[in-house]
Amino acid sequence: LFLLLLAGALGAQAQQTCDVKTQPVIKLLSTELKRSMGALKKQNPPIYYLSYTYVEGDTAQISVQNGAVAREQVSHEASLQVFPRAGSPRMDNTRTLKKDYTYYTLTKQNVPNWQEDSHAFTTAVWRATEQAVENAQQDFNRVKADAQNASSRADDSPDFVFPPKETFCLEEKPLEFDLEHIKELLVKASRLTTDKPFVLDSEFAFSMQSTQRYFVDSVGTQLKFPVRLARLYYTMSGQSADGAKFSRSGFYD
Repeated sequence: LFLLLLAGALGAQAQQTCDVKTQPVIKLLSTELKRSMGALKKQNPPIYYLSYTYVEGDTAQISVQNGAVAREQVSHEASLQVFPRAGSPRMDNTRTLKKDYTYYTLTKQNVPNWQEDSHAFTTAVWRATEQAVENAQQDFNRVKADAQNASSRADDSPDFVFPPKETFCLEEKPLEFDLEHIKELLVKASRLTTDKPFVLDSEFAFSMQSTQRYFVDSVGTQLKFPVRLARLYYTMSGQSADGAKFSRSGFYD
């Protein structure tokens, strides 16, 4: 639902720049979702709702602590999150148990590059779906047993309401940064603190995410939108001559 709300916000602020129905990843995910739902809705307990969120793109992190590079990582992400709902909208696997603990979790896993091998990609989607469905059905059985033993519920609202069908497609140029130059500047800033006796610890860091998100569900929603995030931040802690401790931090997006 978060993705749907985000897409709604994007739709209000940005004009679509592509046709989501023609996107290869959307086609692959929609085909696999339709095939899976044909069988999953007949199982016991049934899967009455299913969604896929696929993310691909680049991320980077650089951290400089006390004048030296402590962490430097640049990676390419291609991950899938499968979200099945087992049972019915009235009661499903996501319900919190009476002990205020739910077994329900969402996990994501790496998948092959769809451009290099579409068959390996769809096979990975199928396997991820099988595992997620098995977990959801087990969770629903726990919820069902818990509901039978519980005396009453303070909130008798359904666990799910079907969202409206939406389509949205937006493409943007990926973020580009000179990471080597940024690293040099972080080191330079950090070393300005190393000769200050009142600074005990410091970190100067940069992080970046430039990804494309794809979302499809069994209602028929199809979304494609970019996520562009970059942050520069710092933290410092120290102690003054009179023994008073202090800390400073800040970030810039």
